[in-house]
Parts: sequence; structure tokens; C-alpha cells
Amino acid sequence: MMGEYDFEECYQYWIAMRHKPLMIGQKISAGLFDDGGEKIGIIFNIEGEQIPESIVVLHVFNKYSKMKEDLRIGGNALFDVVWQDGGISSIPERYIRNYGGVMLIPEIADSNEIEQALKIGFSA
Repeated sequence: MMGEYDFEECYQYWIAMRHKPLMIGQKISAGLFDDGGEKIGIIFNIEGEQIPESIVVLHVFNKYSKMKEDLRIGGNALFDVVWQDGGISSIPERYIRNYGGVMLIPEIADSNEIEQALKIGFSA
């Protein structure tokens, strides 16, 4: 079961964690993976070395679509995430760590919660 956090608490946690290694059990919130609204997930596996200081966001203007786009580069690790509905995604470090569509939640799931989530999902 997850606690209630407002945007400011999550933002301050994200700021504090920008250059620190993330751990298995870290909870995240994402709204960019489908159009069904916010999803809550738990990191259950990390592949590769985390290099948060290598992540750069380039702000570019697409002259054809006339829209600003953010290009994220850097990072090295790949984070496997189980979502509350039981779905699984692999997300590159540059997206987990870059405030834009994914927000770190100031909460770490224990091994029992991760195991349950991998079997049947979990309640946010």
C-alpha cells in the first residue's frame, strides 16, 4: 500500500535523488506510457551501471511540426518496472531520471511487495 504524496514532496525527492543511485523497490509514477492516466510502478530489476550525471536534455524546435521537443541522451542503466496492473516495462535511465513523464515517489517497496506485484499487480 502506498502513502499519499503531493507534487511538491515528489519533486523535492526527485531533486534529492538526481545524482544518487536508485535501488530495487523504488516506486515511480508515470503518465506517458498510455492514455489511461497516471500509472504507479516499482523498479524490480536494474541492468547496467547507473550514470545519472551523464544525462542531458536537449531542447529542440521541430520546424516541420512547429513544436518544441526534448531529446534525452545519456544514462546507461535499464530499469525493469512492474506496474500496478501487473504489466512490465523496461525503461532507460535517461527517462526514469528525467522529470518529464516519470516522477520518483519517495517510497521503497520491500521484497514481499515486489514479489506480490510481479504475480498479480498491486494497489496504489
